Amino acid sequence: LFLDQTEFGRPVRDVSIDLQGSYTPLPATQGGSITVSAGDVMLDSWAADASGVIDRVVTVPNSALGRLTDVTVELRTTGAQEQCGLQQPVTLRIDGDSRVFSTLADPPLPVGFPSLPQTLMPKVDVATSDRSLVDVSRAVELIAGLQSLTSRPLDPEWVTIDETLASSG
Repeated sequence: LFLDQTEFGRPVRDVSIDLQGSYTPLPATQGGSITVSAGDVMLDSWAADASGVIDRVVTVPNSALGRLTDVTVELRTTGAQEQCGLQQPVTLRIDGDSRVFSTLADPPLPVGFPSLPQTLMPKVDVATSDRSLVDVSRAVELIAGLQSLTSRPLDPEWVTIDETLASSG
């Protein structure tokens, strides 16, 4: 699973995922565990049971959040091994309707450039000291570059320098 802050349309913190899914129930001769991690940080782990159902809320610590956060759900099995071709394949499926909850991060997480472009969403003020062709061209180039990092549209508004300094956008 990928948590893309630009898909939220804002910088986020306090992220939790209501994981819904299923896996192949394991026979009595096998054991297993399910782990959820964000990058190198293990978020949760539990024993696989005979139900084959995943219904668990997992919290992603703010320190593990980036513009793109890779969340991995993994099923590991142990126990008796069958001869080749006799072992049942094991599957794991996370439902697309698993919900993600978050709150607005102010200041954004992570701090600095890694928080772009979600910090500028959805509305961003654009200003230059003068409206020369070179300055306007550079502003358009910067906004276009930031826009290329997200599928959500930025909403730039041309304002004066004084308006920009007084604005949170």
